[in-house]
Amino acid sequence: MTKKLGLIAVLAALVLAPGCKGSNADPDGMPDVGMSADGGVLDPDMDVVETPDMGDEVDNGQAPTVPTVVSTSPEDEATGVHAEAAIVFEFSEPMDPDTTEAAYVSNELPANMVTFGWDAEFRTLTILPTNDLPYAEGGPDVGALGFAATIGATAESAAGEPMGESASVHFTTLRRITDEATLVAALTGYGSSTGSSASTSVIVGDATTNSGLRGLLTFSVADVPEGVQLEQARFVIDETGRVGNADAGLGQLQAAHVFFGALADGFSAEILAGLPNLLNVTVSPSATPFQRSVDITGFVADDLAQREARGDQTQLRLGYPMLTDGDTSADTVSLDKNSATLTLTWLAP
Repeated sequence: MTKKLGLIAVLAALVLAPGCKGSNADPDGMPDVGMSADGGVLDPDMDVVETPDMGDEVDNGQAPTVPTVVSTSPEDEATGVHAEAAIVFEFSEPMDPDTTEAAYVSNELPANMVTFGWDAEFRTLTILPTNDLPYAEGGPDVGALGFAATIGATAESAAGEPMGESASVHFTTLRRITDEATLVAALTGYGSSTGSSASTSVIVGDATTNSGLRGLLTFSVADVPEGVQLEQARFVIDETGRVGNADAGLGQLQAAHVFFGALADGFSAEILAGLPNLLNVTVSPSATPFQRSVDITGFVADDLAQREARGDQTQLRLGYPMLTDGDTSADTVSLDKNSATLTLTWLAP
């Protein structure tokens, strides 16, 4: 009120002042009064005599941004997730770590079984399980293990705005499948350095004629799905008898990776180039019965990589480094063809 009375007094003084009526005066005898850039009233000397009271700062009308989850890793409904995987939530806004971590929920991976980590901008939350994610284990029909993780609606942005609705990710881990490869009986038996062969039994060593004998085995791997990760392929066969002492006289029994189309060709088939291609075969310490075994994961992996060329088969040849000791005495180990197993373990979605 005081400002307004002062303005009226100034104007009155100007009206009554001599010389106010001239060529520059308004027709009504009143002096020009202008406005400053900020809305104040200017007197004729361009001095501000009053600035209007603008009150509080004007709201810009923009509502706070509601944060959302824009992506996750693994993706929602992903399958075949590896044991070492972390769960990652990416947000649209910088987040408040305390409220966001408090809003995390998972039955399979509760908060006390994970650690939380953030990027520098607090837009990406990485949830690292304390232990590796487990796999379902069993035969080809075993179901995968499922996992879910949720960031609840109470998670807030750094500006204090809650998400409003929760966001979840669901996924399954890999399955560890164990299965037996099928023995191909017609391509399993033995071959001799004389050129003869038979599918009735598997024999290694040398005969009384000083001819060398090698065991030949063929397994189908057609039931192994394309693109799986092979973890192990273990071959085992039981002994049925020994003559002489082949292990002492002919060296360490070995498994060679070979490919042959007919049993008669197996004895002299070239060892395949892929490494490993020649492995030592171990013998069990006790006769219950004695077993010969060897891990041929490398053989099978190479065959799976060339399935069409190898006819969806894995083949190995058992033999000693020395074909014969030349003493015209038999040194042989007979093996039970029907006991031969190739146990495969692989990872699949």
